[in-house]
Amino acid sequence: TVSLTSTSGVLVVQFTSGSGSLTTGFALQFTCSDCEPEAHESTVDFRNGESLFDGFTVQNGYDRNASFGGGYLLAHTDLLNCTFTNNLGSGVHVEESAVENCTFTHNGAKGFDGRKLTIRKCRSAHNSTYGISGSELTISNCVVEDNSSDGIYYTGNCDVENSIIRNNRYGIYLYSGSGKISGCTISGNRSY
Repeated sequence: TVSLTSTSGVLVVQFTSGSGSLTTGFALQFTCSDCEPEAHESTVDFRNGESLFDGFTVQNGYDRNASFGGGYLLAHTDLLNCTFTNNLGSGVHVEESAVENCTFTHNGAKGFDGRKLTIRKCRSAHNSTYGISGSELTISNCVVEDNSSDGIYYTGNCDVENSIIRNNRYGIYLYSGSGKISGCTISGNRSY
Protein backbone atom coordinates (compact mmCIF):
# COMPACT_ATOMS: atom_id res chain seq x y z
CA THR A 1 0.00 0.00 0.00
CA VAL A 2 1.27 3.46 -0.85
CA SER A 3 -0.23 6.43 0.92
CA LEU A 4 0.47 10.11 0.25
CA THR A 5 -0.59 12.60 2.88
CA SER A 6 -0.10 16.33 3.05
CA THR A 7 -0.45 18.20 6.32
CA SER A 8 0.67 21.78 6.84
CA GLY A 9 2.89 21.64 3.78
CA VAL A 10 4.64 18.38 4.74
CA LEU A 11 4.22 15.55 2.25
CA VAL A 12 4.77 12.12 3.73
CA VAL A 13 4.98 9.09 1.48
CA GLN A 14 4.37 5.96 3.53
CA PHE A 15 4.64 2.40 2.29
CA THR A 16 3.27 -0.68 3.99
CA SER A 17 3.60 -4.27 2.94
CA GLY A 18 1.36 -7.02 4.29
CA SER A 19 0.45 -6.48 7.92
CA GLY A 20 3.43 -4.31 8.90
CA SER A 21 5.44 -1.36 7.71
CA LEU A 22 8.24 -1.88 5.23
CA THR A 23 11.47 -1.66 7.18
CA THR A 24 14.10 -1.65 4.46
CA GLY A 25 14.67 0.45 1.41
CA PHE A 26 12.41 3.39 2.06
CA ALA A 27 12.06 6.77 3.63
CA LEU A 28 10.79 9.88 1.93
CA GLN A 29 9.47 12.94 3.67
CA PHE A 30 9.85 16.49 2.50
CA THR A 31 8.22 19.85 2.86
CA CYS A 32 6.97 21.74 -0.14
CA SER A 33 4.90 24.72 -1.09
CA ASP A 34 2.71 22.81 -3.55
CA CYS A 35 2.65 19.14 -2.66
CA GLU A 36 -0.86 17.86 -3.13
CA PRO A 37 -0.57 14.34 -4.57
CA GLU A 38 -1.72 14.08 -8.17
CA ALA A 39 -2.53 11.00 -10.18
CA HIS A 40 0.13 10.30 -12.78
CA GLU A 41 2.13 7.46 -14.27
CA SER A 42 4.37 6.70 -11.30
CA THR A 43 5.05 3.40 -9.62
CA VAL A 44 6.69 2.10 -6.49
CA ASP A 45 7.75 -1.52 -6.68
CA PHE A 46 9.05 -3.56 -3.75
CA ARG A 47 11.18 -6.55 -4.59
CA ASN A 48 13.30 -8.68 -2.27
CA GLY A 49 13.59 -6.00 0.41
CA GLU A 50 14.43 -3.28 -2.11
CA SER A 51 12.27 -0.57 -3.61
CA LEU A 52 12.07 1.07 -7.03
CA PHE A 53 10.71 4.57 -7.61
CA ASP A 54 9.80 4.95 -11.29
CA GLY A 55 8.53 8.15 -12.90
CA PHE A 56 8.31 10.44 -9.85
CA THR A 57 8.84 14.19 -9.86
CA VAL A 58 9.94 15.86 -6.61
CA GLN A 59 9.97 19.66 -6.80
CA ASN A 60 9.86 22.73 -4.57
CA GLY A 61 10.81 20.68 -1.53
CA TYR A 62 12.88 21.57 1.48
CA ASP A 63 14.09 19.71 4.52
CA ARG A 64 13.40 21.47 7.81
CA ASN A 65 16.93 20.51 8.86
CA ALA A 66 18.30 22.06 5.62
CA SER A 67 20.19 18.88 4.76
CA PHE A 68 18.63 17.23 1.78
CA GLY A 69 15.79 19.26 0.33
CA GLY A 70 13.90 17.06 -2.10
CA GLY A 71 14.06 13.86 -0.16
CA TYR A 72 16.10 11.35 1.71
CA LEU A 73 15.92 7.77 0.49
CA LEU A 74 17.56 5.05 2.49
CA ALA A 75 19.62 2.18 1.14
CA HIS A 76 18.43 -0.14 -1.59
CA THR A 77 16.05 2.39 -3.15
CA ASP A 78 16.54 2.54 -6.91
CA LEU A 79 15.44 5.56 -8.96
CA LEU A 80 14.30 5.24 -12.56
CA ASN A 81 12.94 8.02 -14.81
CA CYS A 82 12.63 10.47 -11.90
CA THR A 83 13.04 14.25 -11.78
CA PHE A 84 14.27 16.28 -8.79
CA THR A 85 14.07 20.00 -9.47
CA ASN A 86 13.85 23.36 -7.70
CA ASN A 87 14.32 21.91 -4.22
CA LEU A 88 15.73 24.24 -1.58
CA GLY A 89 18.48 21.82 -0.54
CA SER A 90 19.85 18.88 -2.49
CA GLY A 91 17.63 16.97 -4.88
CA VAL A 92 17.94 13.64 -3.06
CA HIS A 93 20.28 11.42 -1.04
CA VAL A 94 20.46 7.68 -1.78
CA GLU A 95 22.72 4.83 -0.70
CA GLU A 96 23.56 1.41 -2.13
CA SER A 97 21.26 2.03 -5.08
CA ALA A 98 21.00 2.34 -8.84
CA VAL A 99 19.96 5.65 -10.40
CA GLU A 100 19.02 5.57 -14.09
CA ASN A 101 17.56 8.02 -16.59
CA CYS A 102 16.92 10.67 -13.92
CA THR A 103 17.23 14.46 -14.00
CA PHE A 104 18.51 16.67 -11.16
CA THR A 105 18.26 20.39 -11.95
CA HIS A 106 18.07 23.78 -10.26
CA ASN A 107 18.36 22.43 -6.71
CA GLY A 108 19.57 24.77 -3.97
CA ALA A 109 22.53 22.56 -3.08
CA LYS A 110 23.72 19.33 -4.70
CA GLY A 111 21.89 17.67 -7.57
CA PHE A 112 22.16 14.45 -5.59
CA ASP A 113 24.55 12.57 -3.39
CA GLY A 114 25.06 9.26 -1.71
CA ARG A 115 27.35 6.28 -1.49
CA LYS A 116 27.72 2.99 -3.29
CA LEU A 117 25.78 4.22 -6.31
CA THR A 118 25.56 3.05 -9.89
CA ILE A 119 24.48 6.06 -11.96
CA ARG A 120 23.52 5.66 -15.63
CA LYS A 121 22.04 7.96 -18.27
CA CYS A 122 21.34 10.82 -15.86
CA ARG A 123 21.58 14.59 -16.19
CA SER A 124 22.58 16.86 -13.30
CA ALA A 125 22.66 20.57 -14.18
CA HIS A 126 22.27 24.10 -12.79
CA ASN A 127 22.52 23.04 -9.14
CA SER A 128 23.89 25.49 -6.57
CA THR A 129 26.84 23.34 -5.53
CA TYR A 130 27.82 19.89 -6.86
CA GLY A 131 26.13 18.04 -9.70
CA ILE A 132 26.90 14.62 -8.19
CA SER A 133 28.72 13.94 -4.93
CA GLY A 134 29.43 10.90 -2.86
CA SER A 135 31.67 7.91 -2.37
CA GLU A 136 32.04 4.62 -4.21
CA LEU A 137 30.36 5.87 -7.39
CA THR A 138 30.10 4.24 -10.80
CA ILE A 139 28.94 6.82 -13.35
CA SER A 140 28.27 6.11 -17.03
CA ASN A 141 26.64 7.89 -19.96
CA CYS A 142 25.71 10.95 -17.88
CA VAL A 143 25.72 14.69 -18.54
CA VAL A 144 26.91 16.85 -15.64
CA GLU A 145 26.93 20.52 -16.58
CA ASP A 146 26.55 24.12 -15.46
CA ASN A 147 26.74 23.44 -11.72
CA SER A 148 28.05 26.27 -9.53
CA SER A 149 30.77 24.17 -7.93
CA ASP A 150 32.07 20.71 -8.84
CA GLY A 151 30.49 18.68 -11.59
CA ILE A 152 31.43 15.50 -9.71
CA TYR A 153 32.85 15.57 -6.17
CA TYR A 154 33.83 12.29 -4.60
CA THR A 155 35.71 10.53 -1.85
CA GLY A 156 36.66 6.87 -2.04
CA ASN A 157 36.55 5.14 -5.40
CA CYS A 158 34.81 6.54 -8.46
CA ASP A 159 34.69 5.29 -12.03
CA VAL A 160 33.37 7.65 -14.71
CA GLU A 161 32.93 6.52 -18.29
CA ASN A 162 31.38 7.84 -21.50
CA SER A 163 30.05 10.96 -19.78
CA ILE A 164 30.09 14.68 -20.48
CA ILE A 165 31.29 16.95 -17.68
CA ARG A 166 31.24 20.58 -18.78
CA ASN A 167 30.88 24.20 -17.70
CA ASN A 168 31.15 23.56 -13.95
CA ARG A 169 33.54 25.33 -11.60
CA TYR A 170 35.60 22.15 -11.33
CA GLY A 171 35.01 19.19 -13.65
CA ILE A 172 35.81 16.29 -11.32
CA TYR A 173 37.15 16.86 -7.83
CA LEU A 174 38.72 13.93 -6.00
CA TYR A 175 38.92 14.66 -2.28
CA SER A 176 40.40 11.28 -1.39
CA GLY A 177 40.59 7.80 -2.86
CA SER A 178 41.12 6.79 -6.46
CA GLY A 179 39.25 6.80 -9.70
CA LYS A 180 39.20 5.77 -13.33
CA ILE A 181 38.01 8.08 -16.09
CA SER A 182 37.53 6.74 -19.62
CA GLY A 183 35.77 7.88 -22.78
CA CYS A 184 34.62 11.17 -21.22
CA THR A 185 34.43 14.69 -22.56
CA ILE A 186 35.55 17.14 -19.88
CA SER A 187 35.43 20.72 -21.16
CA GLY A 188 34.63 24.31 -20.31
CA ASN A 189 35.18 23.85 -16.58
CA ARG A 190 36.97 26.73 -14.90
CA SER A 191 39.54 24.40 -13.36
CA TYR A 192 40.61 20.71 -13.42
